[in-house]
Amino acid sequence: MLVENLGEISRPHVFFTLGKGGVGKSTIAIALALELSRKGRTLLASFDPAKHLLKYLGVPEPGRIHSVGAFDAYQLDLEQATRRLAEELEGNLEYLAPSLKVLNAEKVLSVARYTPGLEEDSIIRELSRIYGSTRYDYIVVDMPPTGLSLRVLVLPELYVSWLNKLIDLRLRILSLKYTVEKVKGGSRDIRDPVLDKLVELRDTYLGLSTSLKNPDKTSYIIVANPEPLPFYEVKEIMKTLKEVHGVNPRLLVMNKVPSDKLTSESEVFNIISECCEIPVHHACIPLLNKPPSSLHEVEALTRTIYDCCECLTKHRC
Repeated sequence: MLVENLGEISRPHVFFTLGKGGVGKSTIAIALALELSRKGRTLLASFDPAKHLLKYLGVPEPGRIHSVGAFDAYQLDLEQATRRLAEELEGNLEYLAPSLKVLNAEKVLSVARYTPGLEEDSIIRELSRIYGSTRYDYIVVDMPPTGLSLRVLVLPELYVSWLNKLIDLRLRILSLKYTVEKVKGGSRDIRDPVLDKLVELRDTYLGLSTSLKNPDKTSYIIVANPEPLPFYEVKEIMKTLKEVHGVNPRLLVMNKVPSDKLTSESEVFNIISECCEIPVHHACIPLLNKPPSSLHEVEALTRTIYDCCECLTKHRC
């Protein structure tokens, strides 16, 4: 069972499933949500653009929380969320920088929707809402493939540093403006919506960055297949988690393990052996004739989970 391999878990707690596309992150996320739902109220949130959750759980539409029996499920519509964020960005520019129209620089507004990083920021905003929720004991987040996921996990820390510099620059500009107003004998009460927005954003990203680093609030579960490329991404994910958040994953799941190839000279054996050398908890799931495609089949899958590291050590595979 997955939960048995996680050790002691505090509440509330957020779990991230990470890994290369196609390794079975959604399956593991569903299996984990099923097990956690026996211990407390659980939400499964999928940010994967492939929207596998809709098929697995029969969720009728993305963008809303639905009860699927044992737990609640939420599928983010990333395209729609990104579009809403672009519209909000255009509105903020119009409100915070009205001089753009005076300077005939309205083209800046029209290209705002093509700003790089909107997908990442859409997911970051969803994560902020998740950490602010008080409805659930456990939240399992099915993340997108590795590249997008790592950018999402890294950006809050970078945003805080960047926004602190912008806030400092804005304060210096306001100080000069205050001095000019004072010399002119004008009002000394200078309110600045730009500064207010910068501080609001900095505080939001700082709160999220702090939560992502806190092992009492957050755990990372990496999923891979016993193949070179997925296992390479395991190492990249671990490197990023350590360098940015100072944490290790709580669990490594090796999915689709072919038992007939676990011989001492096989590539599968070598990959799993190397995986087992990583000092974290491990779990393995055998390769099935047909991948699970429903909640019932995922529940049956949880009964096949075993510790392949112990299996290899005792030569009982």
